[in-house]
Amino acid sequence: MRMAGLPTMAEDAIQDVVQSVVDDIEYLMDVFMPDGRAFGMEKVSESDQLDAYLVAGLHDNVDSAAGWIRDHVQKLEDMMRAFGVPDDKIAAVHPYDIVETAALIWSNHMEDLLKERKSRIAPVEPSVPQPIGDETWPTHPKTLQ
Repeated sequence: MRMAGLPTMAEDAIQDVVQSVVDDIEYLMDVFMPDGRAFGMEKVSESDQLDAYLVAGLHDNVDSAAGWIRDHVQKLEDMMRAFGVPDDKIAAVHPYDIVETAALIWSNHMEDLLKERKSRIAPVEPSVPQPIGDETWPTHPKTLQ
């Protein structure tokens, strides 16, 4: 039986440590943010979240979405530093991947809400012709021939 070499053992150990950190972060997020909001923040209705999503341009503006992700990556890194997590461990958990995944899930939910909202709005029908000032009804240009 062949034994694993030192590089393989070191890579396995690093992977175990990274997985442990990721598990800890996921646990803390579930404890402190079970419904998607940070501890101590006011719960916002889905309608208000959707309105904020649209106002921020996250529905149809790629630059706004990229900026939102960058801002939240910075906030996540700052929060981890505030809790004493060293920079090498912050890099090991890939904050960008965490924020990007959360953003995709949230954006998908907001897009579903937007589709639902649009489906509830009646389509605009053509207006009913109204009499002109002299009480005659307007006629369609094609019927004037």
